[in-house]
Amino acid sequence: MTRSTRSALFATVAAAMALAATAPAQAADYRLPAREYGKVSLASKQSLGDAADMVSSQENVFEPMGLLREDDPLRKLTRAVGRLDILVDDNGEEFMTSCTGTIVNDGAAVLTASHCIPGFEGKVVEASLLLDYYDADSDTIRLNVGTEPMAYDTGLDFALVPLLDPVPSDVLPVSIARSDVLPGERLTMVHHPAGLPKKLTQYGCRATSTLSAETNLRHRCDTLPGSSGAPILNANREIVGTHHTGGMTGDDPNSFNSGTRIVTILAATDLLETPADAGDAPGNDTGVAVADTDAPATAAAAAATPDAAATFDSLIEATEPGAVAGAGASVEGTVNEIIEGNQ
Repeated sequence: MTRSTRSALFATVAAAMALAATAPAQAADYRLPAREYGKVSLASKQSLGDAADMVSSQENVFEPMGLLREDDPLRKLTRAVGRLDILVDDNGEEFMTSCTGTIVNDGAAVLTASHCIPGFEGKVVEASLLLDYYDADSDTIRLNVGTEPMAYDTGLDFALVPLLDPVPSDVLPVSIARSDVLPGERLTMVHHPAGLPKKLTQYGCRATSTLSAETNLRHRCDTLPGSSGAPILNANREIVGTHHTGGMTGDDPNSFNSGTRIVTILAATDLLETPADAGDAPGNDTGVAVADTDAPATAAAAAATPDAAATFDSLIEATEPGAVAGAGASVEGTVNEIIEGNQ
């Protein structure tokens, strides 16, 4: 696609999505009819139009993880990242939306954005995490998720949501980084943009050279609605942040998308475990909202074996981020220039 053709397409999509761009902050990423809830392949084009098609056409930015071998270390490491499907009742009118979530805490919880769950529009009545969605023929796994977070913070836009179903023993939680992200650090994002099959974003994906002094993680990783809550990984494949807001444009090198630094989340709640403190009984002496109930015993019982952390670390050592196919094209940020605001 030529630059002029691509620009014309962006203009068309931007006009069609003007309402989405002016929607209130922290709104649902996008809306689909309630009947879509529980399906694997979603009718995303009803809400996102040509933007959903761009994910397929820009595979150097949104690399299909299904093209990787099943034994690829990165694919195995990120099986715990899934599409978070959410059914919402908004004053008697139900709709479905999706975000991205990551299994953490030895399989007891899902880390995502708070504008996904508990949300800011209506009441979440049902939620589930769809794993292993790589294409239309994938043998997917759907795990029920609680509608009330264990802990969340609307200012930081993160939530820990309990898993209600056992996690398969071969799905390992993603490791949490103990150190902060560095300016200009190379990053990787695994997500379900527009509710589509799992994608890998590496090309142009990095922290900005100037980081916010506060909680924000400014990054240049391409995203779409549905990417909210996605894990932002460092070169060691550890979570250094979670994505929550768009804002990057292709024609402004100083623009950026936003996430929350994982070190900030760790400081805000004791309920997010790092490998060193997994198995401890976390308390809570912060101002972060915490649910009255514990994570379900079934999820805790299905946690990884005592050797899971060592297995996870060995997989990390076996892989380094690779270049994305076709990364020579200058397309960084182009998807985000048509969708500003929450993603």
